[in-house]
Amino acid sequence: MSKFNSEPIDIIVPWVNPNDDVWFKEYSYWKTIYKGPGTHIERIRDFGNFKYWFRAVEKNMPWIRYIFLVVPYKTSIPSWLNIDHPKLKIIFQDDYIPKKFLPTFNSYICTLYFHNIPELSNNFIYSNDDMVFSKPQNEEDWFINDKPVRAYGFHSGHHYGGPKDFDWNVKNACDFISDIMGTPLVFHIWHSSFAFQKTFIAFLFHKYGDKIEKTLEHSKFRQKFNLTDLIIDFGQQALKVAVNKPSIAKNCFYFGLRNNSNKSDMLNALKKYSCVCFNDNEYVTGDTKELQKRLISALDEFLPNKSSYEV
Repeated sequence: MSKFNSEPIDIIVPWVNPNDDVWFKEYSYWKTIYKGPGTHIERIRDFGNFKYWFRAVEKNMPWIRYIFLVVPYKTSIPSWLNIDHPKLKIIFQDDYIPKKFLPTFNSYICTLYFHNIPELSNNFIYSNDDMVFSKPQNEEDWFINDKPVRAYGFHSGHHYGGPKDFDWNVKNACDFISDIMGTPLVFHIWHSSFAFQKTFIAFLFHKYGDKIEKTLEHSKFRQKFNLTDLIIDFGQQALKVAVNKPSIAKNCFYFGLRNNSNKSDMLNALKKYSCVCFNDNEYVTGDTKELQKRLISALDEFLPNKSSYEV
């Protein structure tokens, strides 16, 4: 037991391996049926940076109890991963996602059912493989007295959709929580990892499960009408499950990759901020080999030592 929380803190990271032939065959089949933004290459592209996520967690978050790696199949496990590590738990999608949604290529479905994962602590952090915890993290920056920590608050008003499907996903989440609270609310988002409580997700599904699942039907890939894991984040804020600590937002940085992104800017971000997201996106086009080399070179210079999670 720490001086900040009575329960341990775990971290979850979902991952898709585009080199997994079993997974890629299914992905290719469903992609031909549905053609939309959820099938864009950046959703599955691998720059080879995932091992640095493990290096950063081991170095800068030693208080993490277990790492839960979520993958579709056994064949998806990266070849460099030490699967016998005592702090690693590998979870397959069919271990916790309702079978009616499988196979799925929709990250919203993968994240909304985290509360079904066996052995996962009530206090957990949801992260992604493009995040780098570049400086030592404090436990109290994520949970205080077993309450999740959130950087931004919310205010009264209506949230309007934008040109992208994700803009509408944000609006859907705002509307969903606004309906629960009985007043229109606008929530702010930031591209980082999230502190979640299993019991709160279970509460949402107990009260509103039918409504949530209705928005996920016919959604092998992300859809404009989906609810997302943002309902957890927004709901924890509105219902005062979370603690507001705005200062941590200053230490997180979104680095939207571009074909001409240079190594020095990547290193500067890693040195300046405590958490950096090197986000692949639709602006990275064509041949990405040189960009990948620069990214890996920066990460290897910043985190040169192999973690115990690597073979």
